[in-house]
Amino acid sequence: MARPKLAIGEVGEITTKRIGHRNWVARARVGTIAGRSIQISKSGVTARDARQNLEKKARKVAYMGGDAPITGKSTLEELVTVTLDKMEQSGTKRPQTIRGYRKAIATIQGTHGDRKISNLQLHECQSAILCNWIEDVAKRAPSAARNCKVVLKASFEHAMKLGIDLWQVNPVEAATLPSRPAESAVELSDETLKGIRESVAAWQTDRKLMPLSLMVELLIGTGMRPGEILALKWEDVDLEATPATLVVAGTVIEDEGRTSVRQDLPKTERGFRRLMLPSWLVVQLEEWRGLATSEKIFPSRAGTWYSLANVRRAFREALEGTAYEGWQLKGFRSGVATRIARELGPEEAARQLGHTSPVVTDRHYIAKWHEAGDYTATFDRMAPISKRAVNVKSE
Repeated sequence: MARPKLAIGEVGEITTKRIGHRNWVARARVGTIAGRSIQISKSGVTARDARQNLEKKARKVAYMGGDAPITGKSTLEELVTVTLDKMEQSGTKRPQTIRGYRKAIATIQGTHGDRKISNLQLHECQSAILCNWIEDVAKRAPSAARNCKVVLKASFEHAMKLGIDLWQVNPVEAATLPSRPAESAVELSDETLKGIRESVAAWQTDRKLMPLSLMVELLIGTGMRPGEILALKWEDVDLEATPATLVVAGTVIEDEGRTSVRQDLPKTERGFRRLMLPSWLVVQLEEWRGLATSEKIFPSRAGTWYSLANVRRAFREALEGTAYEGWQLKGFRSGVATRIARELGPEEAARQLGHTSPVVTDRHYIAKWHEAGDYTATFDRMAPISKRAVNVKSE
């Protein structure tokens, strides 16, 4: 006798079988939008868990190839997963952005000690429940709460586009989050430059293969992001030009396996820019190029891209126990912006940093002065003492 046809999303008889200690598998057929039924299976620590997991999977596979894989009985976790999968497939977000968004799944699952809401069915997702949950998470981890709100907002927008009309407005819209604390802009005085350079030079022994000193000089002489200098190739620089130039065309990120890879675009589209290099930095790059054996300006011992985490760790070690302990690599970017802005204005600082608007530069990167001073030099005054003496004699 022929097996009766299953409706879309309908699950046939579910069978369960124990296949090991705390391991059960459930199997069944499910009707799909393609007009045929398929066999699916799912495991769990108990027979009940296996059945529930199979039912979740059935709701997903039933609409494979269709436009509505989500219903009012789908769980919040299913909605978020489908939304992020679709976002990833569209290519509208960078891989590391999607990886960051996926961290929200662990949060809604209660992995970090928050209330578990991943198993809420969509018809149970009321605004008061979700907004209170987000605000509770913010008490523990404001950044995680911000990430969850972004992801949930996108997920409910996706559900509403699919025709699920359970809400008049996005149910997480009203969630209130604490403002991000504004990062203090950094002053980069001659004394600070001298002290940091001396500390890094003392750390930079023959046994330390990482060229931390030159990395720091590039940060001082360009105001680039640390990830951008690590991604530099020799083809990105023209040391014979007058003045010498450097094109910011990539940045180093971590892939899903936590391996450092070069992303061929910098952090923002405006970040793709050409910078003019001060003469003292050109001299150092020319010396380093004479030792080059790779297309990378900063290849690791294995020939790969340096990990930003490792460079940060080395910088912390170099400053440990000094007056500059606690200084961060990103501080050079703010310090450079401040010095350029005081001499040439925030618009020029924004151009150097690759910001879309000088407002961003002025708000987050430029330290405000409280009294007038004579700031008549920027990069040349930031040269190492020995290089600065040479520049003065040549003028």
